[in-house]
Amino acid sequence: GLNDSQMVKKVQNFHFLRCFGPILFFDASEGLDNFHKKQKNSWCNLEEIRIISFIFRSLICLFTNLNLRSIGIISSYQGQVSEIQENNILKRSELKGQINTVDGFQGREKNIIIFSTVRARNERGIGFLSDCRRMNVAFTRAKFSFWGVGKASVLKKDTNWFEGLFDFRKRGRFFCIRKPIERSNRRLIYWTTEDEKIYSEDG
Repeated sequence: GLNDSQMVKKVQNFHFLRCFGPILFFDASEGLDNFHKKQKNSWCNLEEIRIISFIFRSLICLFTNLNLRSIGIISSYQGQVSEIQENNILKRSELKGQINTVDGFQGREKNIIIFSTVRARNERGIGFLSDCRRMNVAFTRAKFSFWGVGKASVLKKDTNWFEGLFDFRKRGRFFCIRKPIERSNRRLIYWTTEDEKIYSEDG
């Protein structure tokens, strides 16, 4: 698995911050999926995009020498890819060609992969996300860091995702992001296990 690979064990300069570790899940607990207006039969989740842009902005501010072309942002849905490409913070020349669907990224690798899961309504299910083969492609695109963004309460209805999310929690690599997203800034950068416990209970 990703967490066992020799490549991921290689320490990167951003790995010393727990919130930028080798394998993470950011819980977009307040996100909702919607049909994309232009991409028919596709989905988007704007709250997840806000979280991704927040993570990206924090990363490049803290590590100014980071090669942006070493970052890939992927999703199972073309609608979400289109929205990410148009985001003001993520709309950068260095990221051109680095934002794609899971299928479009097959055969490629990046040092950091940020994966937007999108689906966020219990009554609609999780669609492509229940396909283990496709999810394996998503996870294995990362050389050093895989950061998932999604709504855990919906994803955990699937057996495989339930096990994966349990593992993220057990390793202390599960972070809940709530509105206003900026409120998470201190905890995102300086997170400890105790901070996470307090954040989960403080409403």
